Amino acid sequence: MHTMLQFISGFGPRKAKKFITKMKGLGKKLNTRSDIIKSELLGQEVYMSATAFLKIRVPDEDFSSTSSSNFHILD
Repeated sequence: MHTMLQFISGFGPRKAKKFITKMKGLGKKLNTRSDIIKSELLGQEVYMSATAFLKIRVPDEDFSSTSSSNFHILD
């Protein structure tokens, strides 16, 4: 998984591997890109460099149960 992540701006092999390890240890789903910074998975500089290239996939069952007024796909 981290093999492709390492090529995103701001990452590298070590940061990508560390990011995946932290994310697995978090124990909860990420619903928006801003959750990455709130969960302290990345520092501010790396987040600003990488955020345009990161996509959070929300499974269909989560999307249908969430009100569209509370869900911001590009957040």
